[in-house]
Amino acid sequence: MRTRKLYNRHKEMYNMLKRKKNMLKILGMYLTGLCKGMMLGILIGKKLKRD
Repeated sequence: MRTRKLYNRHKEMYNMLKRKKNMLKILGMYLTGLCKGMMLGILIGKKLKRD
């Protein structure tokens, strides 16, 4: 019984880590998208200022 309880706890922790990793992945993708958008915006802004 005791080992099963420990196993279940480990499983729960593992699932939580998996969920957190997925959230971090989504956040990372969102942030990289924002950074790319900002870079493009700066580049376009510079080009427009030159004209």
